[in-house]
Amino acid sequence: MGVHSGKFGYVNGVDTVGNWGIAETNAPARAIASNTKFAPARREGVLSWTGSYKKYGGIPLHMPGDVFSFQGYTAPDNDVGGTAGVIYSGNAMVNQVAISFDWTTGAIISHVVNFEGHLALSRTSGVMSDATTPDLPPIAQSAGIKWISGLGDITSPFSLANIAQATLTFTSQNQPYVNSSTVIGGRIWTGRKMGPIDWNMACTVQDNVRGTSGLPEVGDDIKIRVYIDDTLFWEIWWGQVRDYTGMSIDRESGNIITATMNLDLNAIFTDGTEGKIVTPTPTTWWPPSAFMVLEETAPDEDNLSLTAPPIELTERESIALKNAPSGAFVRPDPRIILPGVNASPRQGRILDALSMPAAGEPEKLETPENVAPYDSGESFASTEPPEVPEVLRSDASGAEGESADAGVAGN
Repeated sequence: MGVHSGKFGYVNGVDTVGNWGIAETNAPARAIASNTKFAPARREGVLSWTGSYKKYGGIPLHMPGDVFSFQGYTAPDNDVGGTAGVIYSGNAMVNQVAISFDWTTGAIISHVVNFEGHLALSRTSGVMSDATTPDLPPIAQSAGIKWISGLGDITSPFSLANIAQATLTFTSQNQPYVNSSTVIGGRIWTGRKMGPIDWNMACTVQDNVRGTSGLPEVGDDIKIRVYIDDTLFWEIWWGQVRDYTGMSIDRESGNIITATMNLDLNAIFTDGTEGKIVTPTPTTWWPPSAFMVLEETAPDEDNLSLTAPPIELTERESIALKNAPSGAFVRPDPRIILPGVNASPRQGRILDALSMPAAGEPEKLETPENVAPYDSGESFASTEPPEVPEVLRSDASGAEGESADAGVAGN
């Protein structure tokens, strides 16, 4: 209890924190009845919480759609650093990241991460501090913003000249849900699921020239690189110029002419080419891997986890998948979703599908002779060879097998 300053504030796992905060809400249930004497009675309703933190640097640790375990340290109870204080804790899902660049003031590059609580928020007591090396990139080291129109070569771009300020914003329209399973400790909390992602940029320039020698035109689709120093950059295909706002030519004051260019994500180019968003690390943030499973858990059949990193298909696996009969049940690696195949969730390490003959034991599909025996290139903790999946077919009556175990050797 008592009055404390924020000078000891910290967010777990996040370095160089400038500030953080949270807000809690209650949507109360309200009733006016024959015996409430014309006044409302209220009961606690659905609870929700949101928050944000500011971190210096141009590479966020959390991106929209990410779920992380939030722990925010407020202040030591006795105002002595390194001692216990109140910590707010809960799972959070990021809904927005905004990275700021300001050449007019020379401000250090920074970003703000906004998040929404996923279920309960709690308070505990503990000690937290930041012992990391500060990440404080000066704006003067940024190589600015470079762009090229359409399908042009982004390695030979134009420089966006005379930039005053820019804000790069990534979002996810996370979807809330409330039901009987979100009741925790007798209180109703709001859960979240990741929604569609988006991106936009507002760029204020002190320039009035349009075209390839200056600014892109309204409606142009451009590839852009936004530099956080002279070598590291965000690369985005494509930003579509939505509008220019705020242009004012003031004869009386002689103020510098400025305008704000607003861009929105165009994920698919006019010819169908898929765009991308690549972080400075560099990591492709969008599109996600075709075989990635986000926030999902496996069916109860084997209680498998689908949260491990995705893996690529080998040539042999691709051939087997391509030739798999329609309606086949394939036991895949649990980290892979097979497009167009009804996959049993049973554990397996290979995608070597088998054919479905009219009678008798299943026979393996024919594959080219130059395809080597299965080798995923992965390192297995066990020395046992990977288990080969089986394909189940309908029985003679045309009814599908009732269990994924039926007809599978070794089960």
